[in-house]
Amino acid sequence: MALQVLLRSVLEWTDVQSLLLFLLVFLLISDHFRKRNPKNFPRGLGFALPGRINNCQGIALNSGYSWKQQRRFTVSTLRDFGVGKRSLESQILEEIKFHHQAVLEKSGEPFDAHFLVNNAVSNIICSIVFGRRFEYTDERFLLLLKLMSKAIQIQGSMWAQAYNSFPFIMKLLPGPHKEMFSFYRQACGFLREEIENHQKDWDPSAPRDFIDCYLSEIEKGYYIV
Repeated sequence: MALQVLLRSVLEWTDVQSLLLFLLVFLLISDHFRKRNPKNFPRGLGFALPGRINNCQGIALNSGYSWKQQRRFTVSTLRDFGVGKRSLESQILEEIKFHHQAVLEKSGEPFDAHFLVNNAVSNIICSIVFGRRFEYTDERFLLLLKLMSKAIQIQGSMWAQAYNSFPFIMKLLPGPHKEMFSFYRQACGFLREEIENHQKDWDPSAPRDFIDCYLSEIEKGYYIV
């Protein structure tokens, strides 16, 4: 019964899953490959804060032909790995077992389930993007989740809205909006390490995950970023 409840909860978190997946892939694409050919990435409009962070590259703030190509590749590749299909159910069920065990280890004591649920949903995404899941006690992974959570809070705050409206003024003023740049650097450091590890044993003929597929496309010259 407990597993059924947890499964239903995870499946109902479709929007959260999509958001976290979107953020991870967005950071992955925009940071590591952003300097390959900046002319292919026209700047977006009205996004001063994220525009300063990643120069309007990647998927979220890109536009034009490059955006269409990357979006098409990303959607197609994620579907190949089961996103939006019942084939993803096995990965969800496997992660629910780890989540259930983590809950049992709390021994009935009250606890904040926010990060446990985030861990579970993010691990499903990581199995697609990185080809592996992370332990709930992995300090690096927990730090990444905390950075993402803080970044989302700041992006929805009045500080971010003020920065997008008055970037030249806000650049001179202190505030939480400036923490975004530190969060981004740390998150990209995590992703950069994962990409470099993939490159060490990358086999174009046997892609394991989203990163491998993206590296293959770059090697072929189809998506020069």
